[in-house]
Amino acid sequence: MRTKRSLLILLLVVWVLALLLSVPMPFFRRLDMRGTFPNNITLCSCVPYHKSKGHRVFQYLFETIVGFLLPFSLINTCNSSTICRLQSAKFQGRAQGSRLILMVICTFAVFWLPYHIVNIIEMSFTHNSVDQSLTYMG
Repeated sequence: MRTKRSLLILLLVVWVLALLLSVPMPFFRRLDMRGTFPNNITLCSCVPYHKSKGHRVFQYLFETIVGFLLPFSLINTCNSSTICRLQSAKFQGRAQGSRLILMVICTFAVFWLPYHIVNIIEMSFTHNSVDQSLTYMG
């Protein structure tokens, strides 16, 4: 898969897959009008909307697995392989290349991990509230 054509096809498949996996997101959001301020300024926000707790759990699990765990493991696997190849290479820029790759991995984690931690916390609160409601019914 080292030809330019196969690389372009692979990139097209990745982008189409990313687009398809992001399709469910608008179905779990709604526009919320907060109020009108002077000068006819209306404050609107996009808030989560779920028909049931099962939808909420699905959305947060789907986002965390497909939006973080899968890409992060793929990034780590590919870049670890690249770092190993750089370490065995005989040129001077290998330390800079390794640092750059590690910065890419760390940047992805720093920017996306907090978002997904909040998703996991929200999902655990949803799961606990489901358990508590079942306990109260019994």
